[in-house]
Amino acid sequence: MTTTTSTASLSPVANSTSVRAVTGSVCQWKRRAGLSALGAMAPSLAAWWLARKFLTPPRHRAPPRERGALAAADGFVLPFGRGLLRAWRWGEGPPVLLVHGWGGRGGQLLALAAPILRAGCAVVTFDGPAHGSSTGRTASVLDFARAVAAVAERVSARAAIAHSMGAPAVALALDGGLSLDAAVFVAPPRSPVPFLDRLFAALRAPGAVRERARGSSGGLAWRSPTSTSPKALLP
Repeated sequence: MTTTTSTASLSPVANSTSVRAVTGSVCQWKRRAGLSALGAMAPSLAAWWLARKFLTPPRHRAPPRERGALAAADGFVLPFGRGLLRAWRWGEGPPVLLVHGWGGRGGQLLALAAPILRAGCAVVTFDGPAHGSSTGRTASVLDFARAVAAVAERVSARAAIAHSMGAPAVALALDGGLSLDAAVFVAPPRSPVPFLDRLFAALRAPGAVRERARGSSGGLAWRSPTSTSPKALLP
């Protein structure tokens, strides 16, 4: 399999949409004070809340042009856990899977569709768990990896183009047995840890709560970075 990382690869956390969403929406003193008080009285509960906050993606309504493009596609739905994944397909030929990042939508990557279709391939995209029009409230990179594998296997995808957190999700899916001829990663993050640390800092989480939250957020880990990080998959 050929794996390619873009020139914007391994991007700094400061440029991440995820981090901007965290620092822009949770730095209210009420949440800081509430977390501090809860951490003193019930650190396990505070850690659970913090982990859930981290694993709750923002949802953004698709603009009219994007909704129009999705309406013109062959839409389908996949059972996923206790919910559903919404997915779309354009064209015929070997399917190329487009995988969005945290807080994104499948339709955000449709600027890539035209050249893929011209090359004689089909384009497939989907809204990840708890993203876009798929069901769910929380998600992790492991959930994304399972979703990638489910959609890829459904359409017999031969290649994938993944942005941001979609990249480690594809990497984990490959590590779990998914077979692709090629994968392209656009601005993949190095690790989930800096994202979590930024949330801790934004909320001024007490040290004991931070450690418990790390354990509660096991679903966001990339396991061994030597086996599953996008960088490790480069030839």
